[in-house]
Amino acid sequence: MKISFFLLSLSFLVNSCEVYHEKLVGDYYLDVHESRTDMTIVYVSEEGYRVGLMRPTVFAVGYNKQFIIIKQHPNHIRNGINRSITNYYIVPVENPVSRALDENVVGPLTKVEFEHARQEMAIPENLDFTIVFEDLE
Repeated sequence: MKISFFLLSLSFLVNSCEVYHEKLVGDYYLDVHESRTDMTIVYVSEEGYRVGLMRPTVFAVGYNKQFIIIKQHPNHIRNGINRSITNYYIVPVENPVSRALDENVVGPLTKVEFEHARQEMAIPENLDFTIVFEDLE
């Protein structure tokens, strides 16, 4: 009886967690540990340490060999995803990665600030948001 209960509980835990880990470019990944509302971008070093680049919820990403562009909604534990706010981020892929969260990205930016930063950083116009999670948008 105890074993059956343990197996049932373990099955519930495994099935209730969503894991997603998609390589973008270099050592950068789109990452989910428990649920899609936790989606973020992480850097995984050759030594195996992980650096989260921003807080959830990432819902759109575009990338090339030089840059990753990101759209994110703030996600507060008590209130959930705040879809009324969209933050934009730019990750210069070739920059060294720090273990400090805010030192690896340009942002959060508003849409106007993002467009201005794109021009200043010479990010190609054809780099667009190619991965979009519509249910999180």
